[in-house]
Amino acid sequence: MKLKRGVNREAVHPAIWFALGVADEVYRQVAGKGCVVASLNDSHADRPKSLHNRGRAADLRTRDVTLPKVSEIHRQLVVRLDPRGFDVVLEPDHIHIEYDPKQGEAWLQEGAA
Repeated sequence: MKLKRGVNREAVHPAIWFALGVADEVYRQVAGKGCVVASLNDSHADRPKSLHNRGRAADLRTRDVTLPKVSEIHRQLVVRLDPRGFDVVLEPDHIHIEYDPKQGEAWLQEGAA
């Protein structure tokens, strides 16, 4: 995984780091290279309700991946992350991941041993 220059890594929720690890694995499997994080807790001051501002969202670059592979990456991320409280949205120029759990969803599963 690479972070675009200028990405603010401060105050990012641990769940987002988990999701980025999953995303990097999926990018490597599908596209043969790690993901590039284009945004975390930065550049969203004009949107006060954005989960980016609370460290609960990330944007992943898609411009260097073919459209069919981007679609497959998105599909796999939805399957892996949605049940754990994440929303994964395919935008025209990036994949947006946010941690916004509904009742019964959690990124960290307790009780597994």
